[in-house]
Amino acid sequence: MSFVALTSSLRFYDFSLFQTVYAEEKDNVIQSNILNGSGIIKGKKNNHFEAILDFDKSILLNPKNVNAYFNRANAKNILKDYQGAL
Repeated sequence: MSFVALTSSLRFYDFSLFQTVYAEEKDNVIQSNILNGSGIIKGKKNNHFEAILDFDKSILLNPKNVNAYFNRANAKNILKDYQGAL
């Protein structure tokens, strides 16, 4: 009897949705890193406004990308947008 009670309390989950979400999140992380790199290149060419746009897009795709936040703050600092750099 205890075996029946144990098995009836088990739950089964469909992980296919999780795999789909994970794949999309992974793609966002990759694209975010690409945009961050693009922003770095534009910043090195003194195209700081365009670099900030790339960093903004990078952050939208992956809000955990601390490098994009740091790089955007540096670009805004160079443009003397001290409040925006905070």
